[in-house]
Amino acid sequence: MSTPSARSVIDPSVGTWKLNPDKSKIPNVPSFPKAITLVIEEHGDVREVKSTGTQIDGSPISLRYTIPKQGGVVRIEGKPSPAAGDSAVFKPSDNPCVSEIATLRNGKEVQTQRSVVSEDGNTLTVTTTGLDPEGRPTDRVAVLDKQ
Repeated sequence: MSTPSARSVIDPSVGTWKLNPDKSKIPNVPSFPKAITLVIEEHGDVREVKSTGTQIDGSPISLRYTIPKQGGVVRIEGKPSPAAGDSAVFKPSDNPCVSEIATLRNGKEVQTQRSVVSEDGNTLTVTTTGLDPEGRPTDRVAVLDKQ
């Protein structure tokens, strides 16, 4: 009897997720979100993430990420630019509950975003380390609840 590979398993991050500010550790920086909803869908060989919400300074967030499931360049559309760099690369994992995106500036990694879906599938924890869009060191944890 064979078991499916990790990449053939339904992506546990698929669904709608809402930021839980009480469980999150997000610095009080104007460009960081105070409210955010992620809608994650699978479309063939890509994962599409729609991100809407409000930054701490009150400006709106409306982004769409197209992420190749096998790894590679992440396409980001919308405003504001969420990253500290000029491109991003998805690094696939054998664990379907874990994913990682590296943000690059001039070809050098400046930020890592590691996403982990909890064992019960109800919590998505996104840990970001590196530099924020203003070039300051950042270490933040966003905890999102499945809706």
